[in-house]
Parts: sequence; C-alpha cells; structure tokens
Amino acid sequence: LKKQIASASPEDGKGASSPIEDTSALVDFLTDREEIKMDAELLGMGVDDIVIAGNDDLDVFKEVLRLFKAGIGKRIVITGGVGRLTIDVIREAIQVNAGYSIKLAEGRSISTMEEFNALGFDPNDKERIRAIIGPRSSEAHIIHQIMEQMILSEDRFAGIRLIEGKNLIIEGNSAHTKANFDNYKKIIEAESKLKSGKHAFLFIQVPHQQLRTRATVNAVFMNDRVKSISHTIPYSNRYAEKDLIKKLIGEMWRLNLYTKKGDLFPAYGGQTGIAAIPERYWEIAVELFAGSTDQGKKEFAKGLIAMWKVMPAVTKEDLFAGLSETGREFVSRIIFNNPNEASSPINAASFDEELNATAAAEG
Repeated sequence: LKKQIASASPEDGKGASSPIEDTSALVDFLTDREEIKMDAELLGMGVDDIVIAGNDDLDVFKEVLRLFKAGIGKRIVITGGVGRLTIDVIREAIQVNAGYSIKLAEGRSISTMEEFNALGFDPNDKERIRAIIGPRSSEAHIIHQIMEQMILSEDRFAGIRLIEGKNLIIEGNSAHTKANFDNYKKIIEAESKLKSGKHAFLFIQVPHQQLRTRATVNAVFMNDRVKSISHTIPYSNRYAEKDLIKKLIGEMWRLNLYTKKGDLFPAYGGQTGIAAIPERYWEIAVELFAGSTDQGKKEFAKGLIAMWKVMPAVTKEDLFAGLSETGREFVSRIIFNNPNEASSPINAASFDEELNATAAAEG
C-alpha cells in the first residue's frame, strides 16, 4: 500500500471563492472525490472484494449492489457490530417508505416507525440493543437483510444471489471503522491473500467519511501487499445546512484526533500524517465554526471535546502537534472558542482550567 500512499492526489488550486464554493470544496475533499473512479476503470482494476464499512446510508448499499451487478468485485464483505448506528440503520430502512422490514430476536419483524418506537432502543445500551435484534445479529446482519430486500424489490439488481461463505462475508464484531478493517485484514490473512501482492479491495463509506476511511485503510494495511480502492456515492445535498456544517466540522476534528491516536494515516498532495491536510481546508473549517451560532458552537464543542476526553493517550499537546497555524486555530476555537490560543504556547494549567470551565458552562 505504500506506493499508493506516495501517489496520493495533489491539492486543489487556490483562489478567491464564495462561502458556498468553500463548503463545496471541503465536501469534495472529505468525500475523497479525486480518488473516485468510473466503472470502466474499476472493471480493469481486478477488484476482489467490496468492503462496506458499517453505516446507515441505504444509498451506499445500493451502490454496492450496482457495482457488484456490473461485475466490479467478486465478493461483498459487510462489516459492523452493535452500537448507535445499529439503531440508525434500522430506522433508515423503515423511514424510507420502501417497504423494508427488519427481522429481530424471537421471530419478530418490524416495518413501521410505530413498531420501532415501541421497542425502546437506547443508543448507549448495547446489551439492550443485542436483546432486541438477537444475540447472534449485528449491524452487518441487518445491512444484509436490507440488501436482500433491495435485490428483490429493484429490477436493476435482478439475478444477484448472495451466498454467505462464497460471495458474501458478514463480519459482525467491529465496533468502529478501524476495527472494520482490522477484522477484514484477519479474514484475508487467513485466506493467505495479505502478502500475495494480487489482492485488491474496494472500500465504501458514507460520503463525508470517505477520506477518513481511506486514512484508516492506509494505517491498517501500511505494510501489506494489497491494493485498496476508495469509492463512495455523490454527496448530492444529503443533509440540511446545519447538519452538513456539523458533519464537516466533526470530520475535520476527527481527522486530527484519530491521526494523533494512531488510527489514521492521511496521505494527500505528496505529504503524509496530519501535515497532509491542506491549509485551505482548515481555513474553511475555521470559517464554518466561526460562523455558527453561539449555541451551535457549544453543541459542537461539547460533543467533540467529549470524544477527545475518552482518549487519555492523546494529550493536549498532541492535539496541536504538527498542525499548521490555521489548524491550531481550528482546535483552539473548538476547545476555548478563542482563535488566539493557537499562536501562544500551551500552558497545561490554564488549558485544564479553561477546558473544565467550558465543560461546566455547557452543562
């Protein structure tokens, strides 16, 4: 994978642009748009597996079936354990009004929001989720259920037959994106494909997480002789403006945080690590955060700081390490709502004092 990383895409050209153009540019960057290839090119790349990183976007599952039907990929690998997204994917399948139903534990099935709400899902209670969906089920199993119903309900997927153990693998133990690919790596290692130099897999995630997913794949397969191919669906105004801004800010925070944790190895424009993130995109992220309402900033900061605080191995110094001036400003705005903190030395005592005050103010 090292040769692929070295040839990662160059940075977009710079110039005067509007806020809409800036947001669009950040969307394109995070969706890994420069890496996405047309079907004709994919057909010539010898894709062995299409790997779905657990998510709740039904259009992603349809795209996988479309690729598979077109002869791109010999096997579909669905990854995803049990967690918050398990609930979300069930909700999405029922809300789209496509007639999907989801089989749960004890022979039950649900197909309406009324039935869904009656189950009393708690996104923070994995044991409760397991009890509802069944002890042997998972997010990956539910995605498989949905995809089978897509095959039956849409003529364009006619003729697809997924057989577990042959052209389908369901990996239902992963709790997060890195685990998706750690566990996939174990699968192909057991098949003696990891060092063959011949294995190629395409990986797909929801659009705004695709760049981060590629950085995860880089980290997991850094020293292995496999070919990885990034692919996702078009963004297509998938979210309301407020939700879009929140997702974009969140992704830029995660790129920094998870790189510092060691889960990601970003590569872009001939650079690697956190330095690979072009300055332009930090600037756009700063503008988006600065332009949010005070309440919006508090909501963003509360969730993002909480995400970092459960990672004791990532220190306050780590958060700022290796970042450009604007990248440091972005982190400072999230933590302190203060752009000036980025240009001054980090003082551990004042950092903790301000962080605790911020957390207390946010409730």
